[in-house]
Amino acid sequence: MHLAKRWFWTLLLAAGVAGLAGYLTATLLPATYQAQARLLVGGVAPDINAVRVAESLALTYAELATTDPQLQRVIDRLALDMTTSELEESVSVVANGTTRIITVQATHTDPEVTADIANTVADEMILYSRRGLVRPESQLETIEPAETPTASTGTSPSLIAFLAGAAGLIAAGIIVASLEYFNHTVKTRQDLADLTGTPLLGAVNIGHGYAPTPIQPLVVEAGPETKTAFGYRTLGNRMPLGEPGDEDRVRTLLVVGSQSGEGSGEFAANLAAILSRAGRSITLIDADEVDKQVTRMFVPEGRVGLSELLALHEQEQTTAEAIDRVRIIRVPALSIIPVGMNEQAVVREERAERLLGIVRASSELVILSGASLDRSATALTWARLVDAVVIVARADVTRVEHLQSGVDSLGLVEATLVGAVLLERQRREKIRRPRESIQPATVNDLNAPVHPVAGSSTWSGRGAAAPSTPGSASERHTVGD
Repeated sequence: MHLAKRWFWTLLLAAGVAGLAGYLTATLLPATYQAQARLLVGGVAPDINAVRVAESLALTYAELATTDPQLQRVIDRLALDMTTSELEESVSVVANGTTRIITVQATHTDPEVTADIANTVADEMILYSRRGLVRPESQLETIEPAETPTASTGTSPSLIAFLAGAAGLIAAGIIVASLEYFNHTVKTRQDLADLTGTPLLGAVNIGHGYAPTPIQPLVVEAGPETKTAFGYRTLGNRMPLGEPGDEDRVRTLLVVGSQSGEGSGEFAANLAAILSRAGRSITLIDADEVDKQVTRMFVPEGRVGLSELLALHEQEQTTAEAIDRVRIIRVPALSIIPVGMNEQAVVREERAERLLGIVRASSELVILSGASLDRSATALTWARLVDAVVIVARADVTRVEHLQSGVDSLGLVEATLVGAVLLERQRREKIRRPRESIQPATVNDLNAPVHPVAGSSTWSGRGAAAPSTPGSASERHTVGD
């Protein structure tokens, strides 16, 4: 039932195409007609010895009827345009030894010719039986001549269409089952829960059909009334974050995928927007130095960010002022720290922990969008430092071996894996683009001076590492709804 639901339209299309092909083929084939004549050997009331002789002769006559000389005589009499081999395939002579009745059956595309062939073959058998010495037990007589058939005996097009459709459905089912058997990807929510060994927090629709834009990158803001946005809101309520004020509540959360291309960054951004609308103060950090999905969504141009913060002097990094210089405040409750422009080959754990502590002091929840576990080792560093980790998988994309390896890696660094989320393609929704966009409440000035980094290139608002676009940051970066 699961395969039928997932591949419903494919199976239906296969059955429909096969059925249509079968129907068209059946309608193009010529109609076939069938007629039969019946003969009796030895008369109706001979003695017992004559009956035994007639029974043996019936089998002999049936074999002689389809010999080449006999068939050639039929062809000559009817002037048929066929060979004896072709006629033999169209004629069937069957003897019933018990009743001494011989049945001559003919098949042809012309109903009149069909009856003529059956009757002519029977006449030639009678003529053959009268050669030489004629005895009563060897006589043949026609008891039922062949009549011109009025209806075709070929299979009806509707029946052929049904059988072809069933065959197409079975063939497609075998192919689908083979693909599912050899395709080692996560397919269902139950698969994800079993493979990760963690609670399934829910599923989110990524087949909503909305194309993010720099002005409006979030589907939950573009279509707040859609089922996709409802799924994010439900997922936000299921997140095991704890209540504000609890000492053991989750303050830092890492969203990570096991392989590239799953869309974990888009998921983290929409989740952060939903939680901020619920009244939480959220800081979203793009810690994905590989795909940089969150940064690409909110910052169309290059901008300093996390990588530059991690490269600062220890005393400079510990100040909130340095973090505020790279922070983008989208709305009062949601701010974003982009990934930055420097390469992050290695993240020093003590610096990352100190940075998280400063950001956490100014936000109720810090959400990090991490790089995929199969392409970056920095994700494991962040996983060890945060309070909780949520792993995402994409249906029919995430491979089982990658997911298992990612979960094992998180276990090795003693990360707290609190749940899993499945990104799946559900029914496409129509989302109207809003006419007005949400302008960011504050976008800090990039021109503020920043101390150079020891052992690295100079990071300054006016230096080479900063964007060389004119105007203020609010003019350069329109990050809105």
